[in-house]
Amino acid sequence: MTENESVYSIFQSLASDDILNLLQGIAGIPQEGEDPNKSKIILSFLKKNFGFFRRALPSQAFSNENIKSIIFCESISPIEASGKIVGLCLDDSNEVEFALKQFSLLPNFEKYLVMIPRLTTLCQEAIDRSGLKVHVLEYHLEIIPLEKYCFVVPSPKCFMRCFVQDDINDVYTIASSLLKLTLLTGKPDKIYAAGNVSCRVLALLEQLKNQVGSNFGRKDKEFSQLYIIDRSADLLTPLASQFYYGGMLDEAYNVDYGYLNLPSNISLEDTPDQREVLLSDQKDEFFANLRCEDYLNALEQAELVRQEIIGLKQNMDNTSGTLQYSVYARRAKYLVDTKQYLYMHYSLLEDLATIRKPMKDMINFEYSSLLQDIEDIDIVNRLINRRQYWHAIRLFCFASVATRGLSKQTIADFQRRLISKFGFDVVQDLINLEKAGFLTPSLSIMDHFMKSNKPKFNNINTVLKILYKDPPTTPDIEKGYDNYVPILHRLVQAGVNGQWEGETQVSKLMGQMDIPVKVSSLSGNNLNNTLPSDSSLNNLNKATENNSKINKGTEKILVFVIGGVTSTEVQLFRKMGKILFNGKYDFHVGSTSITHGVDLVKSICPFIQSKT
Repeated sequence: MTENESVYSIFQSLASDDILNLLQGIAGIPQEGEDPNKSKIILSFLKKNFGFFRRALPSQAFSNENIKSIIFCESISPIEASGKIVGLCLDDSNEVEFALKQFSLLPNFEKYLVMIPRLTTLCQEAIDRSGLKVHVLEYHLEIIPLEKYCFVVPSPKCFMRCFVQDDINDVYTIASSLLKLTLLTGKPDKIYAAGNVSCRVLALLEQLKNQVGSNFGRKDKEFSQLYIIDRSADLLTPLASQFYYGGMLDEAYNVDYGYLNLPSNISLEDTPDQREVLLSDQKDEFFANLRCEDYLNALEQAELVRQEIIGLKQNMDNTSGTLQYSVYARRAKYLVDTKQYLYMHYSLLEDLATIRKPMKDMINFEYSSLLQDIEDIDIVNRLINRRQYWHAIRLFCFASVATRGLSKQTIADFQRRLISKFGFDVVQDLINLEKAGFLTPSLSIMDHFMKSNKPKFNNINTVLKILYKDPPTTPDIEKGYDNYVPILHRLVQAGVNGQWEGETQVSKLMGQMDIPVKVSSLSGNNLNNTLPSDSSLNNLNKATENNSKINKGTEKILVFVIGGVTSTEVQLFRKMGKILFNGKYDFHVGSTSITHGVDLVKSICPFIQSKT
């Protein structure tokens, strides 16, 4: 494995071979004397999946000799010509229905549908209902690397399915992907699951592992621990405004699997006609350094590199004819070759300042919600009146989750406002928000006694130390969300410190939050009795520091979040290993999607999305 490759690169290599063989098989070999273009195929997929397929499939798949052209399903129009068309579809019956509806416009074409990662019952039913003669193939693409430390599995609708519709199809996809990962990278010593869906994934993972057998796979291991966690364990963080540069770009420009469409006022100096860039650590050194910094630090770093470019010319003049000159010259050449990306980020930072300025009131509202100090929700009403519906819904849901429930009257007024704007058909979206846990009415005094002992935010904060009113006295990871440390990260931090098991404050808190925990060892070693059972948790950071002093070396830990993870959360896990564990742990992150607040709300509000 080279320096630029990751542990997940093998999956991309396998995917490359598989898709090329699949396309070759469909195209076939032209008969002697036959026009070779006749056997070539048209490749098609939905426009919204373009970013996904470009990250998932090798570039050869799009420039393959067997492909005649590539078109979006939305662009298919009726023609009488003949040929072969291949549609790539994710496991989504709605996508399948739409693709086949478009395919029906090509009556003389031989039709192929490639299901990723597999054909499920609902998709098969959609195919049967279409009445079309279509060849159905499965393409088992299960892990898509985004960075050397981050990947996704092909379940972009997982949050809606798992936490709203109780659809278990993605449970199999996730378990199968993690099984392949553990077989190819080695079995972790322990696997922790937190949340109902995660526990189901772990149970299925154990069953699949038993079917494969214990002698298959690597004996050594890439990851010492694997954490599988439901997004529902921390609904607050993805709804919050992100303060790291990478997260701000996601929110402002709706970055799609790393692809950013440049705003009209920004262009690349050397290639001004290029309107799209891939934001990736391996493609852009400047982005790799800036993405995990807050706005001011990112701006400062960009300015330092810009000043370095100016200073290098003077250094080269001063060291002409010396060995040192070549060092400056190499660095200068690299910066000159890549400076268009530096200037692009500098321009994006300036653009973000303009975009974020009107968000000041929203950010203040979020912080007041965390402090449990909401006097009114006028800001939500103002956003609705300005037709900024998604920010209005996101903020209202944030307040509901942060305060552990708004008054029933407040929720009813909010629902009435949306019904008056969109009509009665919006009710299903509102039901989805409730099922997902985003809209929760506060409990009456009687309800507190009769129904629930769910902890309030202040109780969670007391145990996990997630909110800072003043700057921390010791280094922490609060800058990604401006003085707030995600619940998700504190839970994993506690898990690494052995505080998910036994009678600890964290294990009790997780029970009160209705987060079931399951622990397993795929390698067959029972380590339950070797974990510390600290009955008090006064300072998570102190426990982490002690853990780091006892152990030496660096271990990799994989955290897989079911239902989506934000760009800032990914970077905070990277920071957590360095800052809170003194470099002992190197955290990798997997998920079903890279998301943010508005994106997550949109995923469960299809009717509103169709009207905006």
